[in-house]
Amino acid sequence: MEEKGHWTEDEETKLRTLQELYLSKTVTIEQIKLKKRKTDEDKSNLTLLEKERLDIYQDFLELSVQKGMLFNNTIEQKAEEEAVNYKLYLCCFHSDGKMIWEDYEDLVNSYAIPDFDRLLGDCIEFWRGADIPLSESYHPLITGNSDIE
Repeated sequence: MEEKGHWTEDEETKLRTLQELYLSKTVTIEQIKLKKRKTDEDKSNLTLLEKERLDIYQDFLELSVQKGMLFNNTIEQKAEEEAVNYKLYLCCFHSDGKMIWEDYEDLVNSYAIPDFDRLLGDCIEFWRGADIPLSESYHPLITGNSDIE
């Protein structure tokens, strides 16, 4: 991407800078909100900071979407998607111990089912280290209350 000028180090730096600015504004806003007695100046600053934070977030989101659109079609991204799907196929079982999908093609045919998107998203977050519950009662795919069966 960098060699062809699609995504440069300058754009990556700008993305990181926007993220840091957003976090900094958020901390400042929270510090003002935690004050027991707010002056008129605090209230005025709070309004200004919240507007600035929103503008920064919109710029960050726009640049993030641009980056995502560029990188979603790379071979590395496709390989990561395939690895996640295969891991999902190997790791998901019904409460009775039976695999959710009989073969990998069954998993691929499940993409259009809403329950699949929710399960896939939660598994990706879990594998990336997020502390979320993955209980049988949460996913109809696992309990057998889904259209996949």
